Amino acid sequence: MDAQALQHGLSLAKRNLSCAVELPGAEMLDIDECLEELAEWAHQVEKFTLRLMPRFQSSPEQFEETEARFRMLCLTTYLQRDLGIGYDQTWKEIPLEDDALFDDSQRLFLHGVIYERRGTCNSLPVLFTVVGRCLGYPLYLVKSIGHTFVRWEDCSDRFNIETTSPGFRALDDRHYHRWPKAMTHQDTQATYLLRNMNEEQENAAFFALRGHCLTDNRRFTDSLASYQEAQRTDPDDPNYRGHSAVATLMASIESRAMFHEIDGAGNLLNVVYRRQGGNTKRPAAWWEKRSFPQARKQYEFIMKSWADRDTDAALEDF
Repeated sequence: MDAQALQHGLSLAKRNLSCAVELPGAEMLDIDECLEELAEWAHQVEKFTLRLMPRFQSSPEQFEETEARFRMLCLTTYLQRDLGIGYDQTWKEIPLEDDALFDDSQRLFLHGVIYERRGTCNSLPVLFTVVGRCLGYPLYLVKSIGHTFVRWEDCSDRFNIETTSPGFRALDDRHYHRWPKAMTHQDTQATYLLRNMNEEQENAAFFALRGHCLTDNRRFTDSLASYQEAQRTDPDDPNYRGHSAVATLMASIESRAMFHEIDGAGNLLNVVYRRQGGNTKRPAAWWEKRSFPQARKQYEFIMKSWADRDTDAALEDF
C-alpha cells in the first residue's frame, strides 16, 4: 500500500472523526485507534483484491471489462460480507422531525461504523471513500438531496456507488435524479449537488453533521458555531445558511427567552431566515421540513424551562 495514498485516505477519516469529539455517542472515541483500524481494513481489502485479480484478468467481461468496477466490487464485498458492515435499519424508522434523528454521533460519523459495524448515508460513504483512497482509488463524496454517495472518477471511468445498499452496482447520475428524492431541473443545475466534493466541502459537511447532533441535544449555541463554520467553508450550499438561521433562532431563545409575544416559532424562523438573506416564499427545502416542526418543539421546551424568567422584550432588540 502506497504511503502517500494511505495518508490521503486517513486524512479524510481524521477530519471526520475530529468533528465528533465530545459529542454524545463519542465518549469513548479514540481517533488514533480508529485510524489504525481503518488502515488495517484497507490492507485487508488490498490483499482480498489481489487474491481475486486473476478472475478479472481471465474474464474481464464479467466486470464490464473495467478494472475500476472490479476493484470496487472487491472493496464492497469485503466491507459488507467479511466485516459485516451495513446500513442501520433503525435510522429509517425515525421520523424526519424527531429529536432522536441526529442525537447520537455514532449514526453520523465513522466511529459508529468502526465500533458497531452499522452506519447511515452520513457515515458509510465516508468509510468507503477512506478505504478506497488508502488504496489509491480516485473516490469522491457526492451530495444529492438529503443524501450522500460515492463516485469513482478518473480519465478512464466514472460511476457512482450506493453504499447504503447491499452488494455493488455501478450507478449513473440519473439514479440520483429520482432517488432518494426527486430532483427538479433547478436542483440538477445547483453547484453543490451531484458534484465531486473537494476538501473544503467535505469539511463543511462534517461541521454540519456536528451541528445536527448538537441541535438535537439542545446545545444551540454550540450548534450555531458549527453551522456557521460549515457556511463559511462551503458558501455555495444554501442548506448551511438555513441551518445557521435555525440555530441562531434557538440560541437566541435559549439565552434570552424574549419572544413570548411572537405567534409561533415558525414566524421566528422566518424572521431569522430573512435576516440571513433567504427567500421564505420559495418551496420548503428538506432542512425546513425538519426544522420548522422541530423549532416549534424546541421553542416550547425552552420557553417552559424559562417560564419563571422576565421575558418582556421587543423583537427589535433581537
